[in-house]
Amino acid sequence: MSSVEARSEKIEWTPDSTKVLITSLSESFVHPTDEISSDPNPPHAHNLAHPSVVVYTPPTHVPPGSGASDPWDLDSERRDLTLVDTQSGSATVLLHNERIDAFSLSPDGSRVAYTVPKRFERPGSQQALYDLMVTRVDGSQSRVVASEIRLGSDGDTFRWSPDGEKISFRTAGMEEKSSDCYVADLRSEEHTSELQSHPDLVC
Repeated sequence: MSSVEARSEKIEWTPDSTKVLITSLSESFVHPTDEISSDPNPPHAHNLAHPSVVVYTPPTHVPPGSGASDPWDLDSERRDLTLVDTQSGSATVLLHNERIDAFSLSPDGSRVAYTVPKRFERPGSQQALYDLMVTRVDGSQSRVVASEIRLGSDGDTFRWSPDGEKISFRTAGMEEKSSDCYVADLRSEEHTSELQSHPDLVC
C-alpha cells in the first residue's frame, strides 16, 4: 500500500475507511540500535585478527544515591505520526520526530490523542511520567491535556468519550497505588490539578 517505514505496534483506520494512522520511522532520527542492525556486515565482523569491540569503563567510585542514569532511553520512542491514504499510498506527517508511545483517533477522526514519555519520576525509578496530548488531523498545534501523569509502561491507559469531547485516563505504573480515573473536558482549558477525578469509577 505504501513505502512508508512503519515503526508501530498499532494501525488505526479513520472513520471513513480511506486512511490509516500509524507511527513511522523519522528520517532525522536513527537510534543507535538501528545503526547497528542496519549493517549486516559490520567491519571486521568475521576477522578474528581485528575484532570489533567496544569497552565501557565505569567510574571507580559512585557515591550512594548519586546515580542519574535512566532505566532506558526514552528517545527510543521518537517517531512520526503519519496518516497514509490507502488508495494513493501518499503519506501525511502529522507530528515529526516526537516521542510517541500510544495514540488514538477521536470517534469522528478529526483529532488524535497521544502520550509522550517525558521523564522518569526519580533516579532509579522505572515509573515514567507522561504528557497526554491532543492534535488535530488538519495540522493544528498540539495541546497538552494533562502533564507529567503516571501511566502504564505502554502509556495507553486513556480513552475517548463517544462524542469526542472528553478523554478519560487512569493513573497506572509501578509506583501508582490508587489508580484513580480522571476525565478531561476538551472544551475547557483545565490543567491536570483541576481535572475531574472519579476514584470510584472502575476502568
